[in-house]
Amino acid sequence: AAALDVPPQAIMIRQFTIGNRVQIKIPGLLQPSRGTIIKIISKRITVQAQNGSSLTNIMRAPKNLIFD
Repeated sequence: AAALDVPPQAIMIRQFTIGNRVQIKIPGLLQPSRGTIIKIISKRITVQAQNGSSLTNIMRAPKNLIFD
């Protein structure tokens, strides 16, 4: 009920697009914490990140990503 009292202009909708730099919430052991979005599907976003000398792909739900 409290969410309905918020004016519509105060609600911010996150729109991720390919190429956005993002920060990953709670990265796994030895996983990078920042990367670039390379693929977006209905419930998952793939982030490509530099992991030492190689590139690695990490799949996360949008709620686990923050704009960098």
